[in-house]
Amino acid sequence: MSVHRIASGVVVVLLVGMPVLARAEEEAKAPPTAEKPDTVTISGNRAETLKRSSGSSVVINQREIENAQPESSGELLKRVSGLQVRQEDPTGFRLNLGVRGLSPTRSRLILVEEDGVPVVVSPYGEPELYYMTAVERIQHLEVVKGSDVLRYGPQTVGAVLRLHTWEPTETPSWLVSGTLGQRGFGEGLARYSDTNNGVGYVVQAFHKGGDGYRNMSFSDTDAMAKVRFATSATGEISAKIGFHDERTNTTY
Repeated sequence: MSVHRIASGVVVVLLVGMPVLARAEEEAKAPPTAEKPDTVTISGNRAETLKRSSGSSVVINQREIENAQPESSGELLKRVSGLQVRQEDPTGFRLNLGVRGLSPTRSRLILVEEDGVPVVVSPYGEPELYYMTAVERIQHLEVVKGSDVLRYGPQTVGAVLRLHTWEPTETPSWLVSGTLGQRGFGEGLARYSDTNNGVGYVVQAFHKGGDGYRNMSFSDTDAMAKVRFATSATGEISAKIGFHDERTNTTY
C-alpha cells in the first residue's frame, strides 16, 4: 500500500510540474514587455447625491442662448421640456408659467429668482408675476422640478426658475450691438465688464421699442450694474443695482 501511494504521488508531481517548466521556458524566450500601469481608483459622492435627489433640472447655458438668439424670456423658456409658457403679449413682458397638471395663470406656483432674489414683490403673500427679467440680462438659467424645490422658498409647487445675470469677467470684455426691424422696432445694447485688483464689475444698459405686432406699441429701458470681490479663499461679496422702465400698450 505504501508503494502505491509513493508511485501515485510521483505521477501527480510530474503532471503538474511539466506545464510549469514549459511556461517558464516560454517566458524566458518572450521579449520583455512594459510594466502594467498601476490601478487608478476614482471615488466621489456624486452617486450618493443622485440617490438623495428627486425630480429633474434643466440648464440653458450662455452658448445655447447665444445660438438661439431669443426675442424674449418667454421664447427662451419654451425650450424647457415640461414647462408651459403663455405670453400675454408678443414681446414677453408678462409671462404665465406652469408645469404639467398645474395652472400657469400669473405663474403663482413657480418661484422665479434673479440671482437668488425672488422677482415677485410679495412671494409669501401675492406671488403673481407681473414683471419678467429681460432676456438681455440673462447669462444662463436653471429650471428645477421635483420635491427638492421645497428648500428654495415659497410658491415652489411647480418648479423653481433660477435666472443668473451677467457676471464680471477676468479680462476686459465689451459688447455693443444694435438691431432694426419691421414695425418701427429698434434696440441698442452696451455691456462692459472687467476685474481690477480682485474687484470684478459688469455694467449693462439697453433700450428697445417698436409699434408692436398688433399696434400695441412698447418701450423698454433697462440698466444693471454688478460688483464682486473676494473676502477669503472661498468667500465673496457681490452687490447689484438695476433700473427698469417699461411702457407698453397691451390688454390686461
